[in-house]
Amino acid sequence: MKTFLKIVFGLMIIGYFQACKTYQPLENKTIQTQETLSQQKKLELQLDQVNEHEKIKVLLQNGKEYELEYLSHSRDIVYTNRIQTASEKKENTTKTPFEVPLDQLVTLKVLRTNYLISIGIPAALLIGFIVYMSTVDLSIGPVL
Repeated sequence: MKTFLKIVFGLMIIGYFQACKTYQPLENKTIQTQETLSQQKKLELQLDQVNEHEKIKVLLQNGKEYELEYLSHSRDIVYTNRIQTASEKKENTTKTPFEVPLDQLVTLKVLRTNYLISIGIPAALLIGFIVYMSTVDLSIGPVL
């Protein structure tokens, strides 16, 4: 039984470190009477929800998509750092200032932890393991 508890505890620790981060669209916290706001004003409201140095993904009107580090924004421009990696292993990353005109912005997503997936995957593994262990016959034979 102690071995079983050690395995369960180990799976829980592994699950803890498997936090799943995804690019998520920001909710537009406007009331229905504000639906007549311009697209630029809606994007400004969304940008107010982004914290400094968070990673964002933007899609521009020309079809280009960028992964950026958010710094701040003004009325017409989003100030960011463009993160460029020199290799697949993400070594030698360089950050260059990059400005995005707000009127060219189509979509905005922020890299945040998806807690539903982060908790769901380890929970499903744990439940599957418990079901498997309950079906395994652990008897060795007659006890003398």
